[in-house]
Amino acid sequence: MRPALIFMHIPKCGGSTLSSMLKKAIPERRRFRVGEDIRGSRMRLAALPDSERLPIDLLYGHLSYGWHDLLLPRQAWYFTMVREPLARVVSHYNFVRSHEWHYLHSHVVDSRMTVADYVESGITTEVNNGQVRQISGVEDIVQSPYGESLAGYGTDHSSLLTQALENIERHFLMAGILERFEESAELLKRLTGLPIGTYRRKNESRSPGALTALQRNEIDVIRRYNREDCELYRRLMESFEARNREMSRTSARRA
Repeated sequence: MRPALIFMHIPKCGGSTLSSMLKKAIPERRRFRVGEDIRGSRMRLAALPDSERLPIDLLYGHLSYGWHDLLLPRQAWYFTMVREPLARVVSHYNFVRSHEWHYLHSHVVDSRMTVADYVESGITTEVNNGQVRQISGVEDIVQSPYGESLAGYGTDHSSLLTQALENIERHFLMAGILERFEESAELLKRLTGLPIGTYRRKNESRSPGALTALQRNEIDVIRRYNREDCELYRRLMESFEARNREMSRTSARRA
């Protein structure tokens, strides 16, 4: 039996678009989606009999590293998409403000939070090295009323960065780059053999020029609270480009 695939959907990193592509490539009966109730989804998956759990080819959603334990003894490979941290945080902020159903919407709108206020408030760990947190496996996304974060807000997360990079090296098929979405999708197609086809962007930011409107102090705040995410992104971009160059050379030699 070939390894299962685990798609770690990091919020505001093109995951909705990629998920829609994966759902077309893998039958529903062989997929398991982690829903809004992350803890409940984990309990449901753990409770499935082997006859229903082991045939799962794709586990996907806002999960963190560590869910592969629930698919044992079947081997599993993770993959994910990351995004330039400043753009991701601004997109997260704009998404919350523009969707009344979001659990943080009233906090942000009623308090008239700027993006800097939002990041400094600590009301969600998703904008404080959220990518490193998820890939390191320190916790699943912390949402009310699921409790406090295991990693302090705004503290030094260098150990989480080290763990995230180690997890990627040992257990990830790939870490794609949102800003290089087409190339990332093509790489995933090559690595998995899945019939991944065309796509239509979902949940795209309604404020494409938001980054250029940031004040200097807002940029400084976002960077200060996302130092490890910035370093993760830099390293993964370097790895992504090196991998693409190697695959291009291999293809040229075969031609």
